[in-house]
Amino acid sequence: MRLSRQKAFILVALTMACSQTAAPPTSGSYVLESINGQPIPANIQAEPGDTITVLSSSLTLDGFGRAQLSEHIRYVHPNSPPGEQTYTTQYSYSITGSRIVGQTIVFDYSPPCPPNALCAAPPEGRFSGFKLILTYGRTPGSRPPSIYRSTVAVD
Repeated sequence: MRLSRQKAFILVALTMACSQTAAPPTSGSYVLESINGQPIPANIQAEPGDTITVLSSSLTLDGFGRAQLSEHIRYVHPNSPPGEQTYTTQYSYSITGSRIVGQTIVFDYSPPCPPNALCAAPPEGRFSGFKLILTYGRTPGSRPPSIYRSTVAVD
């Protein structure tokens, strides 16, 4: 069967469009955009007299299974002066799934949490275009989901 030039052009264009989808980068830097739908700065804990606010955060994936999450927070606790601090956590990570059906990312502490230590569960996430949505546990009272945006320029 012979294809007309117009049909061949459409077939090539569709093939190129499908191969250039908005696939998430599996390495690179991400910046925090919102927490639980609230733009940054956003509270991750807010009780009378006790508030923790994330002022900024960045996540770096190195492409070799190592990640670094840095968060700059402001805290207000009863009986102590308010303050700010930057926390940096090292993780290992693995990505599963495909760019077509969706990719998930699972983190683990690096180095691992010591035996018998009380460590919060590391985040896990899913990619959505050039965004990464991190969740922190599945129980009521867990930290709300955080949406990170890739710093890769998108045309």
